[in-house]
Amino acid sequence: MLCPVVDYKRFRSFVFAFDSFEFVLVRWVSEMSAAALAKADKLVDEKKWSDAVAAYKKCIGPRPKITDQDRSYVYNRLGYVHGPNGLNEHEALIDWYTKRIDIDPNNSVAAFSYHGRGAAHRLLGKYSLALADFNRAIALYPATQMDLLALCYRGRSRVYQDLKQYDMELADSQKCVSLSTNAELIEMRKKRIAELRDLLAPPAAPAVVDQKATADAVTAALDAETNKRKREADSGSIASVVSDGASNKRAKPTDSASEPKGSSVGEYQSAPAIQLSALTVTGLSEYLRSIDPAYIKSFAHNKINGAGLCMLDDSELTE
Repeated sequence: MLCPVVDYKRFRSFVFAFDSFEFVLVRWVSEMSAAALAKADKLVDEKKWSDAVAAYKKCIGPRPKITDQDRSYVYNRLGYVHGPNGLNEHEALIDWYTKRIDIDPNNSVAAFSYHGRGAAHRLLGKYSLALADFNRAIALYPATQMDLLALCYRGRSRVYQDLKQYDMELADSQKCVSLSTNAELIEMRKKRIAELRDLLAPPAAPAVVDQKATADAVTAALDAETNKRKREADSGSIASVVSDGASNKRAKPTDSASEPKGSSVGEYQSAPAIQLSALTVTGLSEYLRSIDPAYIKSFAHNKINGAGLCMLDDSELTE
């Protein structure tokens, strides 16, 4: 069998032409993709969220074919559009960021996706997933991206706040302040740090009570109050005794040999009570001289001597 003759010059020309066509096609697709992405980005700037979603989805359709780099960019943008600043659809946001992470989960661009997905997991109450995403984002962000790292620490601090792990929240808030260049964010975090320090401050130690000193102070206060009331009561009794003695002065008996009526010791004992501890000798003498001698004798011997108060003698008990 004869081998067909091949015109290599014409073949090379054909291959070159094909390569040129492919290059032109790829360039045309790339330019068209760039225009489509620019249009979608403009819709985001105008906050036309639904139109932006439709425009981005066209960029990742079967035609034209775009690079993984552009596809990663589109997935991240779709995640952003479905976030709190856009449509606020957390489940859709998680789906788009997950598609971006699946392309390459270990590069610095994926850090943005982990960051956004962690925030959505926190808003849905999925705290363990949120912490895992924030931890991954912090590990992947370059150290030069200080503001993005600061936002990531702020996001993780909010997870700890929801979990009431205030010591961890304090550490992340302090890290956020140390990295951020955003004055508003720094001020907000500083206020929260002050609140956390008050919250975590140990309770004040109870004051040491000197029981003996306290007991002595209480006793002194009680004694002072008792003495005060005693003086007030005794002053009232003296005034009452002097007044009653003047108005109830007994008439002297006509027969000095006979005992006056009502002179029995029992009757005299029922006379108005006298606070002997507060009466002076002079005061008591004046009172006794205002009443009859028989009463004086009985009262003095039974009340005063019986009480062990030998303040008066017989010479003072007679007129």
